[in-house]
This record gives sequence, structure tokens and C-alpha cells, in this order.
Amino acid sequence: MTFDLGYYRFALFDAICRNGGYFLTRLKTNANPIIEALHRSYRGNSVAVVGERLQDVLPRLKRSVLDAEMEFTFRRRVYGGVRHTARVRFRVVGILDEETNEYHLYVTNLPIDQISAEDVALIYRARWEVELTFKFLKSSFRLEDIPSEKKHIVEALIYASLLTLIASKELLQAVREKLRSEGRRIKEGRWVRLFNCFADRILLMVNSAPRHARHLARLLEPLLLQEILDPHTNRLGLLDQVQNGTTCARA
Repeated sequence: MTFDLGYYRFALFDAICRNGGYFLTRLKTNANPIIEALHRSYRGNSVAVVGERLQDVLPRLKRSVLDAEMEFTFRRRVYGGVRHTARVRFRVVGILDEETNEYHLYVTNLPIDQISAEDVALIYRARWEVELTFKFLKSSFRLEDIPSEKKHIVEALIYASLLTLIASKELLQAVREKLRSEGRRIKEGRWVRLFNCFADRILLMVNSAPRHARHLARLLEPLLLQEILDPHTNRLGLLDQVQNGTTCARA
């Protein structure tokens, strides 16, 4: 199971482990566990970290990947009027962001021999891709706007939303290839809103005769390529905010 920080509770993680499950979430920025062991060796004069607290060594680390076993302390719920302190050991993975020179940190119990540190980060990112897909389906592709309880109508509207999403993503990919040099200025959320604004004209173009469709495309393409570019070049997209932990409370 993957969680955002709204479900960040070590009692929950411990219960998942005791019941044979797996979890993955980002590590809170103020978490300061003790590093018990490294799951990966490093060449050269690497910083000695075993036995140290995470926040004490993070500023000195230069390695691109940190994969370690760390001990956390948390307080259990009150039972019989007494609250006990518990210690648990979980795997912590850190992936260095070369642009910000900061680590994206994750805590998990995924097995080291089956899931690499790099894949841990990819799994968490994939979770947010799924979340964003549902967000776009509901907010922009009218998945929540189903004015019927008849099965065949509901199914038709669901398929319509999914097909619209697929068409949107295919066009976005074409736009990204066309504007490859613009990089971070192309945000999917901005594109979805733009796609909605011009959906009727895009549909008209698709359904038109080839000659008329080419004419419409020549008119529409420059406008789409211009409007897709985010003027706020330093503003992170939603997925990047999630990865950097700047939007977790809102998410």
C-alpha cells in the first residue's frame, strides 16, 4: 500500500508489517531515525553514517542513492491507562535530486532483494500518476457527471471519459515532442484545461473532410502550442510538488 502524509502513522505501518503486508510513503521532513545498517556499499571515502541520526548526516551526503535500515521510535495508543513507547526498524530510501541537491526520502518495508531503491521512488511516483489520472477524469473529463442510473448509459459515459482522457494524453505527447526544448513549461494540468476549452474544435477537425481538417489544424496548432507554455517558469507542477513534499497537506 502507498500512502501520502495524511496517513503517516508508525502504528499503522507496524500493523501492516505484523499482518504480512507492505507499505510505502514519503518520509516526513522532520523525521530523524537512527541509521542501523546500509543496504548498499559505496566506494571511496564515503561519509560514515551507521549509528548516526539521519538529519545529522544528510547535509554531508554526496551519494546519489541512500538505502538503509533505520530505527524509529513512536508512542503506541493508550491501553489500560498506559502509553508505551515502541521501536521499529524500516527501510529508508533517499534519491538525490541533482537540480535541488536535496533528497527525496521514502520509508517502506519493501524487500531489498526484490525492489531496488530506484524502483521504490518510481513506485511512489506511479501512485501519484494514478491519483492525477483520477483527478483529471473527475474534474475535467466529467466522470462525476453521470446523470443516469441505467447501466448501459453509465458504461457509455465512463468509456467516453476514458477515451477523452486517452485522446488528451496522445495529443499532449505530440505537443511535448513538438516543443521538446521547453521542458518544464509544459504541465499536464494546464494542458487538460486547454484541451477542454478547444475540445469542440478538435472534435470538429477529427470529423471533417481531410481538406477542411488540414485547414482547421493549421489554425488550431499555433494557438495550442502557444497557450500550453506555462508563463511561470519557476513554478513546480503538481506531480513535482508531490515529489518535493510541498503540496502534501493539500493533497
